[in-house]
Amino acid sequence: MKKMNDTFKIKKIEYLTEAVYKLLVEKPKDIVVKAGQFFMIKSIGDYPLLNRPISISNFNEDTLEFGIKTLGIETKRIRQLKPGERIYLLGPLGNGFDIKETYKEVLLLGGGIGIEPLKAALKVLSNKNIKTTTVLGYKDECFDLEDFKKYTGEIITFSETKSKGDYFGYPTDALEKILSEGNFDGVFTCGPEVLMAKVNKISKVYNVETQLLLEEKMACGIGACLGCTCETKNGYKKVCTDGPMFSGDEVLFNE
Repeated sequence: MKKMNDTFKIKKIEYLTEAVYKLLVEKPKDIVVKAGQFFMIKSIGDYPLLNRPISISNFNEDTLEFGIKTLGIETKRIRQLKPGERIYLLGPLGNGFDIKETYKEVLLLGGGIGIEPLKAALKVLSNKNIKTTTVLGYKDECFDLEDFKKYTGEIITFSETKSKGDYFGYPTDALEKILSEGNFDGVFTCGPEVLMAKVNKISKVYNVETQLLLEEKMACGIGACLGCTCETKNGYKKVCTDGPMFSGDEVLFNE
């Protein structure tokens, strides 16, 4: 599969909250992207040295979109770039979600900035007329809901701040009720490890397969540095090349 490995023009930066922003970058028409894949991203310059792995939050024929949380020097620097400036991209990388032709109904559950790659999957599911329910968890204020509403029939939001979201608490609080009342073929999840471990555990009780989009720090993104390994039933695997999507039956969590 052909990859982007060059600098590309920024089309737009949109601030969603004080810490979260949306980056839109030009995309060559001959690059094929899959929901759940990621890119290694870096502003132009010698420092910081390493790229940052960022999942795709949406894409179309000529644009790539990334939802990014400001966590350090590089994500802050990218946030300050302007439309027309250029940014380095390597990708698409990883395997992405497996959207099966047999699916009729899928539950998507994410937490924090982990909701963003679920939006790309949601768009594909919607285009295939697969019924979806989406559960999103936030630390405080909810963001990017208007985009999610374009692609899903039902959205349920949770926030750790009582005045925000549909409910106070965590998105996993509703999982057992939703699975017991639905007829889901699969659960797609991304977010903190504790969230994905709980989603995986509960989904197994209801015999629903899970697809876990793991998040790990990476130095290269191409399997050379071995810095993003995760433990599975088949030994240690690299999140960048063997994932980032893993089956819930495969991953071993430290619970």
